[in-house]
Amino acid sequence: MTNAQTAVNITTATPTQAQLDQLAAAIGEGIGTNAAHEIGHLLVNGFTKSNKIVNGMDMDDNSQDTYNTINCAGSWNYTGAYNGTPIHWSTNADQSLINIYGKKPQ
Repeated sequence: MTNAQTAVNITTATPTQAQLDQLAAAIGEGIGTNAAHEIGHLLVNGFTKSNKIVNGMDMDDNSQDTYNTINCAGSWNYTGAYNGTPIHWSTNADQSLINIYGKKPQ
């Protein structure tokens, strides 16, 4: 909760309705980011022997703008971006997902 409040800069004891809406969206973003990260671990565990996983999907690396980063507590998880960079999968994780699920239809 503190990270979500920090991410959307809500430090007042009585937030407005608009601030509460921002906070709810930030919490949802954090839950989604964390869920994607944990699903990445499950995919690595389930598909490593299939040769579909590239470099362990870079899970728990030191990046700060990817779902696969080791740092799951940063306030960027709650805003969808780190220093303006939208959260995304690393190149190896992205290729692993394509290897497992195929390319996304255009």
